[in-house]
Amino acid sequence: MPNDSKDCTLCASVPGYGTFLACCWRDADHFPAERRAGWFTLGAAAIVGVIAYLAYWGFLVDLPGFAKRIGPHLPYLIAAVAAIAGATWHLKVVRRDLGEMVAMMVGMTFGMIAGFLGGYLVGATNGMFTGSVFGVLVGCALGWYVGDCCAMMSRMEGLMAGLMSGVMGAMTAVMLLNDRLTWFTPFLLLVSLIILSGLSYLVHKEYREKQGVEVAFNSRLGFLPFTVACFLVTALTVGVMVFGPKSVLFLGF
Repeated sequence: MPNDSKDCTLCASVPGYGTFLACCWRDADHFPAERRAGWFTLGAAAIVGVIAYLAYWGFLVDLPGFAKRIGPHLPYLIAAVAAIAGATWHLKVVRRDLGEMVAMMVGMTFGMIAGFLGGYLVGATNGMFTGSVFGVLVGCALGWYVGDCCAMMSRMEGLMAGLMSGVMGAMTAVMLLNDRLTWFTPFLLLVSLIILSGLSYLVHKEYREKQGVEVAFNSRLGFLPFTVACFLVTALTVGVMVFGPKSVLFLGF
């Protein structure tokens, strides 16, 4: 249980963003849901990464053009899926009604990040059409899903963000094909991780102000279903990359 004494600064007030990032990984008393979400994310990324590595050298590398067209983007796909899943898990396990402003940020952030990264990664391997369609579908679906604990306004923000970001992500990837695409991808992922961590802090701050020191969360959503979900989403995205329509830019691969 958290220390409720006046000497505990984390109990006395809501911590700042820097303190939140520094403490949530190791302080299970004050940040139980955040700590578990972080370790779930790292664990799922590691497990899916190992499976992807074995699958890559087992049979994926023999697929025509896979090593050159899709292989370089596979680690970023795994990291992106795990990070978005971790932020989604954190929102769901501490779910309560949010204020309209925070609810709008939730829908917009999830729709934007999922749509942009989905459209970007698939656009980098298949082109503008497939990347746009995939990014819009992923962004709108997640934006709608996370809005169920908030308000209809949050769902509308998620849909609009998914529509815009899915197309923009695919377009950005296609525009960067001949201009350091592999350099921009880790930068994009890093910025996305910062945005997701900021949203998790915003959600924590909102719940702390409503519930007090201890933020209750639903611990029944365990590591196994979380990892399975990450694997299925990664496998689905790879399937779209392999079998989805390709632009004329990729006909030689």
